[in-house]
Amino acid sequence: MHPILRPNQERARYAIIGLYIVAAGTIASVISGFMQYQLLGSANIGMAEAEANDQRERIIAIINVIIFIINAVLFISWFRRAYFNLHQVPGATPSFTEGWAAGAWFVPFLNLARPYQIGKEIYQQSKEQAGESDDNNSLPGLWWATFLIMNISANIAARLARSAESPEEFKTATLVNLVVEGLTFIAIFMAIRFIKTTSRYEDAMQHGLLVDEIGEPEKPEQQEQV
Repeated sequence: MHPILRPNQERARYAIIGLYIVAAGTIASVISGFMQYQLLGSANIGMAEAEANDQRERIIAIINVIIFIINAVLFISWFRRAYFNLHQVPGATPSFTEGWAAGAWFVPFLNLARPYQIGKEIYQQSKEQAGESDDNNSLPGLWWATFLIMNISANIAARLARSAESPEEFKTATLVNLVVEGLTFIAIFMAIRFIKTTSRYEDAMQHGLLVDEIGEPEKPEQQEQV
């Protein structure tokens, strides 16, 4: 008997919504960053302006951290369910246990590669089991590359901001952070594509298992025309 996979479309939808909210937070961060960059370029910066700017930046940063954590939970929830489903499919050959789809994100150094390996398996093997024939095998790599580049760039920007002492150094750090926000948009776009495409394969895979189990529905016989 073929298994019926656990539903995952709702989790995929929530993960995508979460990514759109991250994008909205990124837009707010970009606007605030431009305002800070212009302020740092001013000849005279008043104490009140500086404090207002710092408070705005702190509030936006806190909100974005909260949004990021919620989105991470939503994404990993979808990711783990997708890997669980892959384990249930006859003919699929996942390399790791289902728990690694969540745990690998939290293990230092391992989290640089293992989530990508699992994501690639989910994507490619779901596509194979669904009988899809498109050649878009580069999507998992693009998703992971943009994610890593975004995170590495964000760490560099954070270090520059922490070590900045003069207005010029703060201005440079702000500019670098604006570049990071641009990379974030690319990473968000690739993550959404990855979720949508993988979910389509998962749906097709589920349909194929159901057809194997109960057979194709019979077509109604056409009435003989007189």
